[in-house]
Amino acid sequence: MHGSMSGEEKRSDGLLGERGSTLVTSNLPFAEWTEVLGSERLTGALLDRLTHHVHILEMNGESYRLKQSKHKRNPQPGR
Repeated sequence: MHGSMSGEEKRSDGLLGERGSTLVTSNLPFAEWTEVLGSERLTGALLDRLTHHVHILEMNGESYRLKQSKHKRNPQPGR
């Protein structure tokens, strides 16, 4: 039948996202994502899918991009 999938095809298609890696970075905590996405419902659905079977690494420190930018504007002699 055109346009129909067997149970195995559906199962494989549904698991496709769990066969690879995805890296998402943000400088905002999850609680503030609604401000960017504009909808609590959309944000909740997105976070539900992004955080299913994941490892969340929270890193608090100085941004290396900001550090590089400052260094380019004010290079130190001898470096």
